[in-house]
Amino acid sequence: MGATLEQIAYYLTQQGREYTKLAEGCIAVEAVLGNGDKLAITITLQENGEYLEIAAPQLLQGVEGKVNQSALFQAMLAISWETKLLRWQYANGEVLGAIGFPLEHLALREILSEARLNDALNGFISLMNYIIPRLEAVLETGEYLAAEEAEELPRLNLPEIFRPKSLDIFNRGAA
Repeated sequence: MGATLEQIAYYLTQQGREYTKLAEGCIAVEAVLGNGDKLAITITLQENGEYLEIAAPQLLQGVEGKVNQSALFQAMLAISWETKLLRWQYANGEVLGAIGFPLEHLALREILSEARLNDALNGFISLMNYIIPRLEAVLETGEYLAAEEAEELPRLNLPEIFRPKSLDIFNRGAA
């Protein structure tokens, strides 16, 4: 059995986070970034609660027609390579950033725990704190600093069981 929306709502309440149920299988929360800006985040369950996605649906807005739009897309591709977990969507001038993972990778097929959800959500917020200023700088300047040139890329504080097996291949190849 997969996770349920009620279970996630309970965990968010226990963490003191306010949330809104948007649609079947989707909850919205708001995070305050390091610079004080607020970021809307959705937590979605798919595949009968077997797949969890955490997304920032309006990560960047007003991108359409910007002079450095192509540099932004190149930066997004580079960030995907650096993080090995973040994926992007682009539509109508808005950029969405998301992480997602199957819950079937949980040890002994346990249900999603409060600590694991908290780790995933806080890790995602930490990643957004790092990525948003970099992407905004790319839109402004047209230049992208790779992780080696910029400050260190934060590691998502995700338990090993959340990491897809395919990440092991990348990690071994980079070593």
